[in-house]
Amino acid sequence: MNAPTLCPRCKNVVGADDDVCAVCGLRRGSASARATSGLQALSGRVTATGFFLGLIGVAFAAMVVMQGGVQLSLFTGFDWGVYLRSGMLYPPLIRLADEWWRFVTAMLIHGGIGHLAMNGWVLWQLGPICANYYDQRRVTIFFVIGGLVGTLMSFAFGGRPSLGASGAVLAVATAVVVKARLSGGAMDRYLYAKLSGWIVFIFIFGILGRHLIDAWGHFGGMVGGAVLGYLLRNEHGWRARVHMALFVVSVAILALGIGFALWAAFNPERMEIYRTLGEQLDRLTGRR
Repeated sequence: MNAPTLCPRCKNVVGADDDVCAVCGLRRGSASARATSGLQALSGRVTATGFFLGLIGVAFAAMVVMQGGVQLSLFTGFDWGVYLRSGMLYPPLIRLADEWWRFVTAMLIHGGIGHLAMNGWVLWQLGPICANYYDQRRVTIFFVIGGLVGTLMSFAFGGRPSLGASGAVLAVATAVVVKARLSGGAMDRYLYAKLSGWIVFIFIFGILGRHLIDAWGHFGGMVGGAVLGYLLRNEHGWRARVHMALFVVSVAILALGIGFALWAAFNPERMEIYRTLGEQLDRLTGRR
């Protein structure tokens, strides 16, 4: 006879004589149950924060290799050709060459050492807090889908070249603010006051510095994170299945975006386009 266990999907207690979770309907020992348990075991060893920090670090290292070094500039450490080949959000290439994957890759690459360090430090601080309020799967959802809302809004309303994880990081931050506001404990209220004040400052700073900062990308990330944080605030019952579905969608979006970006980065025809366009942009912006 089976012993009572916790359902790996919704955390409801499954009785010793029960084969199916009464709350979410997951069958004990099924392929779906094994997959859910496996993902949870993996998330116990690899956090979403660590994964994304590693991913943006690898992307930055790849850009350094492409250029053969990095310029000692906080936010403009690479030539335009490297930015284009790495997958920055460049509207003309999305409209004319159907390079939709730039909506994904733009939130994984950074302009320079300072840009990388700033976003990496904030994610390192807020990621574990977000995982404590929610879980590792939902941190992934906030970063990917919330960040995607940011790049889409930047494309739709900003219309300028853009890159950086700021929108995705702000999605994680606003999800934390939503949960802290709804939780209502003393520490929650303190975190809500401090973090919401910081987000307002970033928003105003982005508007004032809109010629250098992608304010629409920031705003989109904030909206995406706030909406997702509210909608995904609870985890039990049928909601657990929704969370798992959105997690799978997030991973698929990330994998497809990176996969197509790698294909384009090593496609001879597109490499020539990036090189030629990059040289023109370098001359226009005084980089050469």
